[in-house]
Amino acid sequence: MIALIPNLTLVAIFFIVRQVLMNIASPIYTAFVMEAVPDEEKG
Repeated sequence: MIALIPNLTLVAIFFIVRQVLMNIASPIYTAFVMEAVPDEEKG
């Protein structure tokens, strides 16, 4: 979809929003995994 947008400014905005949304999931996943693993098994 991004390749079909003729305006470079819109492409940059969509790319930045995409990157932000992709990077939001990592801390949430890490927190979930750390809660699921018992304390004695954490390194």
